[in-house]
Amino acid sequence: MSLKERNVYREGFTFNFCEKWLKRIIIIDDQLMKEAEKNEFVRDINEQLYSAIQEVNMRMQGFSLPFVKVYNANLIKEEENVRIVIASPDHFEMADSFENNMVFDTGRISHLIHFKSIFPRRIVQFSDELERGDAKLIIGNNDRQSAAVDICLDIAMFNSISYLTDLPIEEKKRFNLKKIEYAKKHGIGNYYECDKANPPEYWSFAFTARLDYKTIDYDLYIEHWTTFLEEYYPNEKHSNRYPNEQLKLHTDINNLPQDMLSPNYWERFDKGAYLVLRINKEPNTNERKRMLCRFFGITDFHIGAIKVVPLNSYFEPFLKRMLQELYVSAFKIVID
Repeated sequence: MSLKERNVYREGFTFNFCEKWLKRIIIIDDQLMKEAEKNEFVRDINEQLYSAIQEVNMRMQGFSLPFVKVYNANLIKEEENVRIVIASPDHFEMADSFENNMVFDTGRISHLIHFKSIFPRRIVQFSDELERGDAKLIIGNNDRQSAAVDICLDIAMFNSISYLTDLPIEEKKRFNLKKIEYAKKHGIGNYYECDKANPPEYWSFAFTARLDYKTIDYDLYIEHWTTFLEEYYPNEKHSNRYPNEQLKLHTDINNLPQDMLSPNYWERFDKGAYLVLRINKEPNTNERKRMLCRFFGITDFHIGAIKVVPLNSYFEPFLKRMLQELYVSAFKIVID
């Protein structure tokens, strides 16, 4: 993470201190947007997505979600990372090119979702032969970004679970079918309508938990994932890497105390989820410096002071403000 990136003020501020992320691609029809518009559109998706992943992360004890970053692509490159295609309702040239271009093989990817913008409908349906994929979303312009966030949030959640990440593509596709089966049994939700006559072969649990185009019920989202895993994978056990291995994804790993990078350091902690806090920059008032010194238990203020706290400390007002203003960085650790 560059120095410039780590000092960007954003709702999903923990992204600033993560060294790696998953890359996923959105292909947008040139008929819909110019290149500058596409880039701005994708930037807005990413900012919403970072925040959504962060909020789920801070509510989950057993898993640690990786960040997902969306990229705009005009050409079919890195096809294994393509997940969303956005085209105008009456413009099918892009879809035709997919079918005629043997380089793009949907059998190599876990899922592909097509967006068609028709206001004010919000329908998820089967993706037909013309637009080969796992689902088609008929949605208004206001919902395109939020639907992309919903899909990528599920990608982050999936990749946080150890016994799912190494599944072959065929099993990942069957996994998608299990999710839609679960959603039908337990309630699809009210924001998106599932086309009963032409049901999709993909569903994001964020579709079910979305309240409006700006808001996800994160507790409901986690509840659906938890219940789903208990029902469909009752005998599987998730395992996290050792904390010192998890810390290798921290932007400031080279500035952390060396003993934190040893497995022995973490033996003193009970099982559970924690935040590794680090003073990231100097406040512009002495009062804030004194408050941070008290919080970190240090006599003299200095950048780099470390404190490990339980995950739910994230919701304490003082700490939340210091995190939002980037005076303090937070990195999640899960101990099995």
